[in-house]
Amino acid sequence: MAATTKIDFSSVPFGTDLPSISDDDLTVTFSELLNKRGPVPNGWQTWSSPPFSEDPNPFVLVSPSNTLTMELSRPVSIFGFEMEPDPFALILFTVDFFRETPW
Repeated sequence: MAATTKIDFSSVPFGTDLPSISDDDLTVTFSELLNKRGPVPNGWQTWSSPPFSEDPNPFVLVSPSNTLTMELSRPVSIFGFEMEPDPFALILFTVDFFRETPW
């Protein structure tokens, strides 16, 4: 985590639909609008705790569907995100990382 930065969207009002998030260095654009909730448990009931997650009470972005594409504004060598399902159940996630153009 020392080599990464966290994009801070805490100042965005609760319930706002976001097409992207960004900081001074990177923009992450979503394939659909994500709804801002949190911090946990405000609008999202539970979250993991360190060392299994970065923060036990994060702000979260909620997807209305089961498929999401995130497009980065520039090539990066490190990128991460945390995700958790809404229902209290065992859920299988599949994540694919790819680049469309050579570096």
